[in-house]
Amino acid sequence: MARARGWLIVLLAAAGGCTEQRLELEQEKAKNRQLEQQVQLMQLQLDQARKQIDELKAKPAEAPVERSAAGDEKSLQDAQDAYVHGEYKKAIDLARSGIDHAPGRAWRVIGASHCFLKDTSEAREAWSHLDAQGKQFLKYVCSRSGVGL
Repeated sequence: MARARGWLIVLLAAAGGCTEQRLELEQEKAKNRQLEQQVQLMQLQLDQARKQIDELKAKPAEAPVERSAAGDEKSLQDAQDAYVHGEYKKAIDLARSGIDHAPGRAWRVIGASHCFLKDTSEAREAWSHLDAQGKQFLKYVCSRSGVGL
């Protein structure tokens, strides 16, 4: 009888170990799901950035009206390139020089860059200068960066 109890205790201990292993496995699965979601969000952001680049490349080249307009356009293009490559401070500086030329485009780059830099107040400032479509874009980017507007 004592021997049977001993085996019963061993079996119960082994079952308890299985429960711990199951718990660890479930925790690991939860971490993996969370990482997969983060990867999906990053892929979505990358896809949007690529789409923006493709749209910009697809636009027909316009003859510059003035030399300064061409310079502003170049600054905005450089700002978008810096943004796509994660150089957010540089993107902000370049986009500010193009505000007069294309304010919507410039404020989107400025706002999105501030979102990635986690600068809520400056992102809100950019928000105040955007149209409905620009606000929707900025809200999306900021939410993906954990910045509330």
